[in-house]
Amino acid sequence: MKISVYTKEYNGIPYLEYINESAPSKGLLFVQHGYTSSKEEGAEWLAMKFVREEFHVVCVDAYKHGARIEEPFLTKPENEKVISLFEIVPQTAKDIITLFEGKFTTYNHFDYIGISMGGMIGFMLVTFTDKVSKVAPVIGAPYHLDCMKELNWFDDRSFLDKFIVDNEDEIKMIDPINNVDKMKYDKMFILYGIHDTVVPGHFNQRFYDEYKHDNLTLKAYDAGHETTDEMQADLIRFMNSEMVE
Repeated sequence: MKISVYTKEYNGIPYLEYINESAPSKGLLFVQHGYTSSKEEGAEWLAMKFVREEFHVVCVDAYKHGARIEEPFLTKPENEKVISLFEIVPQTAKDIITLFEGKFTTYNHFDYIGISMGGMIGFMLVTFTDKVSKVAPVIGAPYHLDCMKELNWFDDRSFLDKFIVDNEDEIKMIDPINNVDKMKYDKMFILYGIHDTVVPGHFNQRFYDEYKHDNLTLKAYDAGHETTDEMQADLIRFMNSEMVE
């Protein structure tokens, strides 16, 4: 098996492209890393699994991450970093669409896996485009504003709380949970950890209970804020269009 990995950039968007030179592509798959990570550190391990499964895999540096890191991720405190998620999530979703439309026009659609912040991007992505076939948000959440209000993994929330109060109307306008009617995908598989205290899994369960349908699958795992071996195996089954139980 020959696998090639290329470091590229398009329209200011840095990305890695993984190609299995030994087999025809099953399809185009974007794998998106999480908060404060990068296309190399937060997505490479999963990208390698899927390129071996004969997918054409692309990993993008999220906005203000990786090769395009900038403030607040250079010197600012944690609470200032967190509020930038309200900018990073929609911009990265738009960047993925820009990259798909600009560089991968041989494909009619693409699949998507997002981890943590990448899962949040996935929920928003499917409100922006109808080109996503299978989407798998992993340890993310579709309730962006409510999730931010519940964050408890840093000491000083004052800056975040003030930001939410000042910008709540704007945040609500693009929050995926307020745009469920705009979500377009063929199949969605939501994965979350029962013991996750970073992005509480109850948001995913709440979404599923309210909006469940034949093309939406949810599975809870005996895990925290992590992507376990069982999750990875289920992701492979899902992307290969096999049943996940």
